[in-house]
Amino acid sequence: MASSAVDYPPATTTTRRDTSYSRKQKSLSLLCSNFLSLYNRDDGATVLIGLDDAASRLGVVRRRIYDIVNVLESVGLLSRKSKNTYTWKGFAAVPDALKELQEEGLDLTPIPAPVD
Repeated sequence: MASSAVDYPPATTTTRRDTSYSRKQKSLSLLCSNFLSLYNRDDGATVLIGLDDAASRLGVVRRRIYDIVNVLESVGLLSRKSKNTYTWKGFAAVPDALKELQEEGLDLTPIPAPVD
């Protein structure tokens, strides 16, 4: 039985050489910085943030915006207004949010160990 040789292309590395893609450009850190540069206002004006609008303006899918919004909401920079809309509260709200988190942590009562 004759064997047929198959020519496979040479193995390539997994490094992308496509100049339109960069891991740094896709990082959450950079996305968060860009998000903050769009919406960071400490002038007292109420800023409504629509997630679809933010995703469009930043050129990412809405899921990536949720990643950012969830963290910013947890530290008090944003508050949820409706399904896809948030209100910017600003950096001045962070100390109160952190104090509230600290109080919640102190209020936790330890769970007693089960008795055998």
